[in-house]
Amino acid sequence: MEARNLMDESGDDSSVSVVSPSDDFGGAVQLRDNGQSGERKATPLRLRKQVSLVYAITVVAGSMIGSGIFFTPYKILDHSGSTAASLSVWVAAGVIALCGGLCYCELGSSIPKSGGEYVYLTRAYGQLVGFLYVWSSALLVRPLSLSIILLTFSKYVVQPFYTIECPPPRTAVTLIGIATAVLIGVVNIVSVKATMRLMNALLICKVTALAGIVVMGVYWAVRHKPEALSTGFEGTVKNPSGIGLSFYSALWAYSGWTDLNYIAEEVKHPHKNVPRAITFGVVLVIVCYIVVNLAFLAILEKSEFTDAVAIVAGEKVLGRAGLIIIPLCVASSTLGSASSSCMTASRVWFAGGRQGHLPTVLALLHREYATPIVSLMAQTALTCVCIAIGTLESLVDAFSFIAWIIYVGVFISVYILRRKEPNLKRPFKVWVWLPAFMTIISIFLVIVPLIQQPLYFLIIVVYVPGVVVYFLLVRNQTYCTRLRQLNEAIADVSKHLFNAAEESCG
Repeated sequence: MEARNLMDESGDDSSVSVVSPSDDFGGAVQLRDNGQSGERKATPLRLRKQVSLVYAITVVAGSMIGSGIFFTPYKILDHSGSTAASLSVWVAAGVIALCGGLCYCELGSSIPKSGGEYVYLTRAYGQLVGFLYVWSSALLVRPLSLSIILLTFSKYVVQPFYTIECPPPRTAVTLIGIATAVLIGVVNIVSVKATMRLMNALLICKVTALAGIVVMGVYWAVRHKPEALSTGFEGTVKNPSGIGLSFYSALWAYSGWTDLNYIAEEVKHPHKNVPRAITFGVVLVIVCYIVVNLAFLAILEKSEFTDAVAIVAGEKVLGRAGLIIIPLCVASSTLGSASSSCMTASRVWFAGGRQGHLPTVLALLHREYATPIVSLMAQTALTCVCIAIGTLESLVDAFSFIAWIIYVGVFISVYILRRKEPNLKRPFKVWVWLPAFMTIISIFLVIVPLIQQPLYFLIIVVYVPGVVVYFLLVRNQTYCTRLRQLNEAIADVSKHLFNAAEESCG
């Protein structure tokens, strides 16, 4: 099947653009009772708009608040050198995340399509760049990142039953991670609303946990003099690379502000709710992160900061109870982030199948649930493989800076799309200088790791086989009869096995 061009999209809720079904795969319709005469009314099968403003905020905040806030304060303090400098980094990184989010507001409200960055890069730069995004992000970075989140969740779920001297066995951690990945995948397949409710409940747990840390900080500050807060900028590093690394760590903790755009097609009134949700969600997280860091600095001295700063603070205030409560808080936080990541990343697989850059079977929707069942199953399977391997933490740092390379392309695409598609409805239009500012920041954050670890240049190797695959298989699949027949056969079998069908016009 030849790669298909993405249709133009307006911000109007009433217009939902879908890909025309091929001759071999007929579109499907759903039968619904009209509630009056008892007749069954046929409606087109497509992704449903089930994400309200509240749930959209949950996606943004839930994706951002993961394990980062419980571990990165130590790295940022270590790289920046002083408490005041570390707090300044947290504030500045929050502002950068908000500025980036505003750029995504324009793209998400004007092009409310599943796939987010994949759609923007394809429309701005062409099919090859879009495919390379799917190749690097959907097939490598996102499953790898999700597996690390779930491994972190597993470790902290079982941590209360073990001690630091006797850590939990790897087999138990792996099995719990795989079981959780499957459970999250099943929930995502069965119901978008159930996934949203789960994420909403976990977000409440996260905010409650962070509020508890703030209360501990206030309690400790009242009873003891906060030594760390009184040191100000004393000891601030002068090395620009140190400040750069502290920003890198802080922005990793803030990551997730892009996730709503992956499911923009399912957001109600996206021209209004996408900008509102991103703005409110990012601001909420900024406030939470700053007050939590103030609490850590009120409880701990600089010498007491470790990569398990939340657990150290919890033990200092609550005693042994903190060794149980804090790990459970981290577990709930990572589970919420994993749920959101599973949902949003699967839409990139779905969009790749819809566009023809991935096998078309990935674009099939469940006839009853209207969820991308095959994409979710494929992503869950790949995530479970990554969890089973289990020693991929070192690769996360190597691949994470790919995200900032992608951001460079996305921020520049704001200008390219304004020029290429001047008549596209843009309900939210960001200030003209903001994408340029974010482009400069992103380039800086690509250069910093390269200076520290020149071997990152070797990650270009990831894209070499992607280019080969694109020209041999994707671009020429119209002329490759056997490949096309195999693609169609797999899709046909999957439709019967999983009660699925291509999305249909109506």
